[in-house]
Amino acid sequence: MGGGRGCADRNRGRHRIGADCRLCLRGRYRIWHGRDRGCATPGRPGRVQRVARAGALQRPDRQDDHQLRGLHRPDQPLAQSRRALPARRADRHRQRGVSETGGVPEIVPEFVLPPPTGAYRRLNPTTKLLIALAEALIAFGVRGWSGPVVVLAIVLASGARAGVGARLVPFLLATIPLVASILLVNTFLYPGATDRIFVLGPLAPTWTGLVFAGQATLRVIAFAMSAAVLGLTTGPDELVADLERRGMGRRTAFVLSATVRSVPRVLERVREITEAQRARGLDTEGRIWRRVRGLVPLAGPLLFGALTDVEEQTMALEARGFSAPARRAVIRTFPDSTPQRALRLLLAAGTPLVLLVSVIGMLGFLP
Repeated sequence: MGGGRGCADRNRGRHRIGADCRLCLRGRYRIWHGRDRGCATPGRPGRVQRVARAGALQRPDRQDDHQLRGLHRPDQPLAQSRRALPARRADRHRQRGVSETGGVPEIVPEFVLPPPTGAYRRLNPTTKLLIALAEALIAFGVRGWSGPVVVLAIVLASGARAGVGARLVPFLLATIPLVASILLVNTFLYPGATDRIFVLGPLAPTWTGLVFAGQATLRVIAFAMSAAVLGLTTGPDELVADLERRGMGRRTAFVLSATVRSVPRVLERVREITEAQRARGLDTEGRIWRRVRGLVPLAGPLLFGALTDVEEQTMALEARGFSAPARRAVIRTFPDSTPQRALRLLLAAGTPLVLLVSVIGMLGFLP
């Protein structure tokens, strides 16, 4: 028994020594022939050695057999096979500043990026706000087709000049339910209209109701597009900062900014709560009664989350000295010029005049 055990120990030692020798030979072969040639490992035909990915960080205790030899040297140009793949056209704007040393994007703050292009984008935020208000008032205040048609043409031209023409399509689609209800109600149920187009049982569409519905539809679309162009070309922070610089109270500016920011924040919170409740088994896609029952589990987290956000914002504002009586310094400045000041005065004085002339009836020659 003792002799057999001794032979087994000697055989294990021989196998271990043989394995160590094979590892040593493999290491020497890799050093002599290089790692980047994709040579097969001695003793294992057909197996291609792995090449270390450029830029990969290795731990010293986990470097598999001199793997750092295959890494890229900073003083040498990067091989074409190791460069980043070309991105899609929609993702190219996300990879600004990608270097050639492994495809690592450089961190570029937003405030050092080039300013937005386009004459409309370079306008002062207050100027764009007054333009949007004037367009909305004229679209709803001027009678007939002239007001909404002219405003819609100006809005579309401004959006195309600002480079946001394609981004206006979702806002246009969002007005479809309201537009459909306006067309149906006014076409079939317009009071006092007798010029019927045809009779469909108890319903009878009229030409007067159809004309009124068309004008109301254009007014709604013009108002929605003017607000969309303002929102796409002017950030809420820029608008509030410029209004505060012009003398608006800080509390009024904060209320305006919080109101604008709360809408996307509430929508995002509703989406998160809905996904969490679905993961717990809540049925939110069944019948109407089930959807109504599903609103109760959503209302509680949404309400408590809103209260928590208000408390956190209050503490943050107090920590930053929001209620301090001293006047705050203006850090951000926005472009302004004499033509823009003249345009603001013209809009402030001309819009009420146009509305007054339209109400009196002096624009009756317009369609």
